[in-house]
Amino acid sequence: MRYAPVPIGAKFSFGDRRVGAVGLGTWSWGNKLLWDYDEKNDPVLAELFDEALRCGVGLFDTGNSYGTGKIEGRAEQLLGDFSEQTLYSTLADQAVFATKIAPYPWILTRQSFVEECRKSCRRLRRTKIPLAQLHWSTANYFPWQDKILWDGICDAFELGLIETVGLSNYGPKRLEQASSYLLSRGVQVASCQVQLSLLCRGSLESGLLDLCDSEGINVIGYSPMALGLLSGKYGIAESKKRLCGFRARVFGDRSLREIQRLLSLLSEIASTRGKTVSETAINWTLCQGCLVIAGAKSAEQGRSNFSAMNWRLSEAEVAELEAEAKKCNFNIIQNIFQTS
Repeated sequence: MRYAPVPIGAKFSFGDRRVGAVGLGTWSWGNKLLWDYDEKNDPVLAELFDEALRCGVGLFDTGNSYGTGKIEGRAEQLLGDFSEQTLYSTLADQAVFATKIAPYPWILTRQSFVEECRKSCRRLRRTKIPLAQLHWSTANYFPWQDKILWDGICDAFELGLIETVGLSNYGPKRLEQASSYLLSRGVQVASCQVQLSLLCRGSLESGLLDLCDSEGINVIGYSPMALGLLSGKYGIAESKKRLCGFRARVFGDRSLREIQRLLSLLSEIASTRGKTVSETAINWTLCQGCLVIAGAKSAEQGRSNFSAMNWRLSEAEVAELEAEAKKCNFNIIQNIFQTS
């Protein structure tokens, strides 16, 4: 067990910018397939953006691939639009818009990667991307493309399109290789973003978090609620909302039955603490020493998630949750692009 909670009020540094321990994820903004995105709800997302700033959220995680089909890049575009419309413009200017650049198969040159960064800048309405991350390594299928991506992000940094550089879905072995290469070009890796929740502990068990600690690399944990399974909203009881769409096909009621005891324990701890289940699940990831990315679709939902910044589970509670999680005959499969 690792118990290294982020101190309450602690800040994570990205160049000259400093942010709190919980960020807002925008994967659902524009994603019709998995998250049932509807353009009619954009005003609700604008309220969520304002609420995040008001609650002290300083990092907004996005990606150039976020958005289904013709609206690819929609999440970046909405962040750019909202940052110009918000009443909290000063806070928006100080925020870290952390985008991820996907290694599309047509990125065959360093210049093509630089052009992807320029497109993200335009959508985000920024002259520089505060944090640009390689969305995943191609080591598992096109290992030759990785060096192009590494050189491309270094070129974009040198051209002033990027303030700080991060990696995403990199395991410890590939992280060391990439970090060493980028450093040879004068670029320090600021962060490594990995999938991390009570139902997806691979990055914890691989030693990645300890490696990042030793190298001074911020760890950003995404999907702390395991694609909503640990949010407390879904279940097999009559009173619970049922999974639908893509997630219902992938997980179904069987998955929810397998994690009922874990959900009950989360609910019990949340009730004792006067917190929500989702807030408690997020808190477990905070107790691994990570900056946590929590997705939300409304200001109310976001407000609950962001409250996780203000308290911490005890070491005993973390141990109890992990022991119960290990008994589950179900775990979220790590991102298929995750490398060793």
